[in-house]
Amino acid sequence: MDLEVGDLPLDVPGLNADATDTNALIAAGLKHPRCQGVIGLTWSDRHNLTIAITSKLLAPELPVMCQSESKDAAANMQSFGTDHTIDPFEIFASRFAMMFHSPSMYLVYEWMTAVHNAPLSELQTPPAGTWILCGYGRFGKAVREHIAAEGIRTRLIEADLGGTEAPEGTIEGRGTEAETLLEANVKNVAGVIAGTDNDANNLSILITARDLNPDLFLVGRQNYRSSHAIFKAANIDLTMQPGIISAQHILGLILAPLLGDFLRLANEQDEAWANLLVSRVAGVVEETAPETWDLDVSPLQSPAVFDCLIRGEEIRLEHICSDPRDRSNILPIVPLLLKRDGIEMLLPEMNQRLRGGDQLLFCGRQEARFQMEHTINDHQAIYYTRTGIDRPSGIFWRWITGS
Repeated sequence: MDLEVGDLPLDVPGLNADATDTNALIAAGLKHPRCQGVIGLTWSDRHNLTIAITSKLLAPELPVMCQSESKDAAANMQSFGTDHTIDPFEIFASRFAMMFHSPSMYLVYEWMTAVHNAPLSELQTPPAGTWILCGYGRFGKAVREHIAAEGIRTRLIEADLGGTEAPEGTIEGRGTEAETLLEANVKNVAGVIAGTDNDANNLSILITARDLNPDLFLVGRQNYRSSHAIFKAANIDLTMQPGIISAQHILGLILAPLLGDFLRLANEQDEAWANLLVSRVAGVVEETAPETWDLDVSPLQSPAVFDCLIRGEEIRLEHICSDPRDRSNILPIVPLLLKRDGIEMLLPEMNQRLRGGDQLLFCGRQEARFQMEHTINDHQAIYYTRTGIDRPSGIFWRWITGS
């Protein structure tokens, strides 16, 4: 029903069936020659594992991406050849921890992995000190582990102490009651994280905590998309949405495979480097997050560029990043990564010479991407950006002008 009434730009086929049924996967097109891969996003590790095993046995050449609910589940999926396992709780926890030691790097992650046309995230710096963490399930465990590595102390509140194996000293309760938050000394902490699997409880925790201490930094876990309006109205400082995080991660893997390599390398840089990147990206985007894309210097992806290189002509990065209508203007694009013969180069300069086989990652405005694609596919355009000569197209006009 959602596919039928959804306002989608393209018709999306759907099959109402059990994805763990082998025949259902085949009927959906698993073995069709145009099938590009399989994505398992059910909220059951058992179901996702079944989907991964079936896909790898029947179509081993296809990439398989599955969401996992635990490290053990992820390891089990990987043992069967699953190409990518996505744990939204681990992804969020690691990025949230990053906010404490490198807010600019967190902003880089947010911008690079944002969905198309998403509002541009702003710089946030959560306060250091002691935090209250409500809920010690999978989400709470991941968050506590990662922020502890940054020196952030937590006071735990959990309703099911035995079931979650909460550590000694954990306060028993849901956190929705003022008494429980006061017992956790809410008036003297830096922030509160509401991480239960119940959206109503999470909002109640945060609103009650704010009433008791208006200066708190509030982090809330939003489990369901239908809760978006009330979470937005509550004006929470940082909202974690598992579905959005998984979607962003998978889209990045599909649309810009080099993005994972870039983020891995970027995480090894210092805050000064992150500030430089943020300033460069901010200079080319407007109010929405930048688009990211890959480019291979190859006969298929960039034929005009590759032909020039075959003829021994020099092609520099600036030649493909210039406006094909006015080469004196650089398009609103930031080169993020250059991979060549196993060597990775972050933020390559515009005077960098290109070679056949190079792999490049860019970010920028969507219209700039379209202009770049025109340049790398059109021999006249790359000739102009390279030489400054607007050579006429067509044999007759080139004969007339002697070009």
